[in-house]
Amino acid sequence: MLKALIIDDEKPVQIAVSKLGRWSYYGIEPPATAVNGKDGLSCMRELHPDVVFVDMNMPVMDGCTFLEKAHHEFPDSQYIVISGYDEFHYAQQALRFGACDYLLKPIEENALNSAIEKALHRIDPDLVFGQNAAKTTNTSPEEVISSIFLLHLAFLQNFVLAPYFDTI
Repeated sequence: MLKALIIDDEKPVQIAVSKLGRWSYYGIEPPATAVNGKDGLSCMRELHPDVVFVDMNMPVMDGCTFLEKAHHEFPDSQYIVISGYDEFHYAQQALRFGACDYLLKPIEENALNSAIEKALHRIDPDLVFGQNAAKTTNTSPEEVISSIFLLHLAFLQNFVLAPYFDTI
């Protein structure tokens, strides 16, 4: 099976990506997680993931620095940026270091799974999904609603309330 890694300092985003991805359909193990680029590089050295989701704005090591280092050390991994920022600078940096897609938060299920397919086709253009995979699971409406709620909560905490509080 293939391996995936989610690198994001927001737990709700990690949960949403984990729940919305059709991992077994694509023949991918449930994704591992890391909270910043430094921890992400350590996980990559241990797991050697095929697909890596990375946030651009994280403490300790941001997404741009992570992508630069990871792309040189793991050129065969496919990188998908997940970011709350629709800024050209971030997208440009992501492309410079080989990201195959750039998704804006809150993550949508169809966009996420399309990005996973795109990454997997870069690994193997002849890959056919659903074959030799474990039982295909569909995300229930309750799980989608829960994931969307968590993403909106993270957005609210980080972009609306954060300026008014020292620690959020």
